[in-house]
Amino acid sequence: MKLAERPLLVALTGSIASGKSLVSEWFRKRKYQVISSDKIGHEVLQDSQVKEILRDRYGNRIINAGIIDRKQLGSIIFADPREKDFLNNLTHPLILERLQKIIDTSLEEIIIFEIPLLFENNLETCFDLIITVSASVELRRGRIIERDLLSSTEAELRIGSQMEDELKVQNADISIENNSSIEDLYRQLEKVDSIIKRSNRKTVKLLKGLQK
Repeated sequence: MKLAERPLLVALTGSIASGKSLVSEWFRKRKYQVISSDKIGHEVLQDSQVKEILRDRYGNRIINAGIIDRKQLGSIIFADPREKDFLNNLTHPLILERLQKIIDTSLEEIIIFEIPLLFENNLETCFDLIITVSASVELRRGRIIERDLLSSTEAELRIGSQMEDELKVQNADISIENNSSIEDLYRQLEKVDSIIKRSNRKTVKLLKGLQK
């Protein structure tokens, strides 16, 4: 697809429980197409071949009512970096292929991709504009415990598995802080909205076939 013919590709990233879902919903209400890589990842986990591979490795403990129990799978991969790498190597090529297909077939002027592990997976060169959402570790820890019903130790494992916010902010084009009120968040987003509409397309790499 020629540069002028494809959508403007915006990546929305940030650490766990930073507020990406709130930001994504704000953009959806303003009629942007917002694609969640996590949602696509959940769909990939239910692929029959992927399920069979995971069942062979972890047994029936990760299967609940015929589908992958993501909470059970998460307890395994966040406790062992080797298992996390195994899962990523299995699912990431499939996820990237689906994301690239969305780009190739879209008629939208702008697409926003919510990708939590953008920098961790070296995907920053695949987008025209990168937005990161950050929040303090204390706030994020509390949100994880309340939202996901996890222990403090489990919350720390999830926080520790991701790149620090400071590094994400340094490497993003736009940074949004979500440490205050929702009204403050929305005020920041109004400014971000105007920046997106003025942004230009760059020469970016294809997602399909890109390896970590």
